[in-house]
Amino acid sequence: MENPFFKKRKYLLVYILIWLLLALIQMGIEHYIFSQTLILAFTTSFIIGFFHVVFGLIIWFPVRFNPLNDSKIINSLTNIFITGIVAVAIWVFVPYIILKSVFPTNDTFLNYFKTSLPERFIIEELFFIILILIYYVVIYNENLKEKIINEARLKMLVRDAELNLLKSQINPHFLFNALNSISLLTKKAPDLAREMVIKLSEFMRYSLRYKENEMTTLKDELSNVDRYLAIEKVRFGERLIYSKDVGEELMNYHVPNMIFQPLIENAVKHGVYESTSTIHIYIIASKQNDLLKVSIKNDFDPEAIGKKGAGIGLKNIEERLALIYPNYSSLQTNINNNLFEVILEIPV
Repeated sequence: MENPFFKKRKYLLVYILIWLLLALIQMGIEHYIFSQTLILAFTTSFIIGFFHVVFGLIIWFPVRFNPLNDSKIINSLTNIFITGIVAVAIWVFVPYIILKSVFPTNDTFLNYFKTSLPERFIIEELFFIILILIYYVVIYNENLKEKIINEARLKMLVRDAELNLLKSQINPHFLFNALNSISLLTKKAPDLAREMVIKLSEFMRYSLRYKENEMTTLKDELSNVDRYLAIEKVRFGERLIYSKDVGEELMNYHVPNMIFQPLIENAVKHGVYESTSTIHIYIIASKQNDLLKVSIKNDFDPEAIGKKGAGIGLKNIEERLALIYPNYSSLQTNINNNLFEVILEIPV
């Protein structure tokens, strides 16, 4: 961390102007109150002011490398105390030595300066205390800013890690089902198996393409749903019917990528898998105020004995939405007779 007065030119200018103002005040006191000649008052103030400016900048280094940590508070205070003694000695005695060499015959002035050394020592000590307090406030402020930035960066990393973990829980689930379907078709219907492989490769290409990009358009996401259902339709044929009602004006809205796939997968799993009759899957999207409302419905056979799922897909979606849109999204499920519905509300 560099000296704060060197960060911007105006900071250094203000620093110099403050010491210049103090030098002018000292010159006025020397001339008008203690009746020193203007030349003596100006020379004294200029020399002392010069050492204030130069050594005041140098003081930054012992302050910077002696932070007031609880574990080393004694060592830090000792070092700062020693620095204060050196700084005050330079500000008081070095100008006196220089003035003595410049005005060697002016005994009246030299005696006046010598007798005022205790007062000068106290004033310079106050200057030193004020200066190191300013430096420590700057260090504290910089450390606080750095801490806030690091915490924000850490939160982003944790958030990205959580999102990637949720995705990794979804993708293998679908991949297992698709490969299992291909395995069943390789001997019975190799052409259909080959078609499923092509569709699966397109689906995985989409998944990998958006691995790092968290958002995509509704159009691209629905196109990916089409790919998924095309894979499943190869297997189930007329038992699976899919339709969607989405206005063209909604297609450019952004949604989290791969957000619909686990819902559609659940619709297939708990609808088509567990029923011998035709199952319809509907996707309906609309805009309500500042929310994109997406409804995914599927009918099911209430008399079919289904396997109770762990609800990982719905839970993952809830967690993803909570991470991406804190307090601004929702996921609801409804069951009405033989119709299961999931409603997503996402800020547009």
